[in-house]
Amino acid sequence: MTVPLGTSLVMSRCRSSRLMTKSDFDIMSNSTYGGRWTETLGVVKFGSYEEALAYGCAYNDYHNSWRSTSAGSMRGAISAYNKNGWNVSLLASTDGPGKPFTGFSLDAIKLLWDLKIIGRDFPDNISFDLNLGTVFGIGESVTFSINILTRGDAGISLTRTEQLRGGEEVDWGLNINFGYYTGNPLNINESTLLGPVRSVSGGWFYGGNISAGYKDRNFGRPSWINFGTGIGLTAGGSYGWGKTYKG
Repeated sequence: MTVPLGTSLVMSRCRSSRLMTKSDFDIMSNSTYGGRWTETLGVVKFGSYEEALAYGCAYNDYHNSWRSTSAGSMRGAISAYNKNGWNVSLLASTDGPGKPFTGFSLDAIKLLWDLKIIGRDFPDNISFDLNLGTVFGIGESVTFSINILTRGDAGISLTRTEQLRGGEEVDWGLNINFGYYTGNPLNINESTLLGPVRSVSGGWFYGGNISAGYKDRNFGRPSWINFGTGIGLTAGGSYGWGKTYKG
């Protein structure tokens, strides 16, 4: 039976308790996001489209059953998700107890991580920053960052943020920042770190800052929200606006 990806049906094997019933199948089929079934727990409904995507992909990846799906592969399913929302189908086994789903491949685990099914509160980016700025009224600051992206196209990148700042602050020190991406986490890559930025900072030896990164200068919903703290020659407070560049 073919079902929309947003209502994926996944079967798992745990310790024997009972077999799947038509009522179990109907509950999963008619729920908003679908669900999974185990012999011990029965029906467990998915809580989001992302969870349905992750488990649906994991099931087909584990059983090498992508040939029976319209997506054709995990990469194809993720691409369809990014492009068309939930206009993609996965094949779920519904014959008797079905094929048991007993584990995740590394690719499936990464998908669960990227979609925040696991590690939901872990930052999407961790950066180590060197701040150089002096402001008395209006001034400038430069921040050099080593970024560690933890989701999407995960990896290490170097960025430079230049800002005009208003206020009274001396900020020469080292910071650690924790960034959270507000869009689809599968789209995270180095380029999402670049572009306009606004920030507020302040402290006395120990400092802190909050910044927001944007796709463009329309300054709508920020694409990144960052929280940081650090030590160094820090005194006062200021508000900044500028841009983040590569390198």
